[in-house]
Amino acid sequence: MDLRDVIEVANAVLSPLAMALAGHVAYQRAQRKRTVDEALDGLRRDMAAQDKTLLEYQIKATETFASIGYLRDVENRVGEQYKRLDEKLDRLIAMMAQRA
Repeated sequence: MDLRDVIEVANAVLSPLAMALAGHVAYQRAQRKRTVDEALDGLRRDMAAQDKTLLEYQIKATETFASIGYLRDVENRVGEQYKRLDEKLDRLIAMMAQRA
């Protein structure tokens, strides 16, 4: 048996092992890629949920600030109306006091 025969036997024995090893490596890479893809999908879903929650909060905050402004406006108008009624009542009381 010369060196060529030894190399052929070694190739015949090692070739299936190398193919099996390459297959196993490919399988492990695919598993890791799938795991990473699933983790990224989960993060994307979480970020989308957080974005939605943040948007809802921003809308509520905007509505609240708009409501505060509206309520202040109403408060000012009611206050002005109250002052006018109070002044009118004072004038009526003064007129009644003069008549009496």
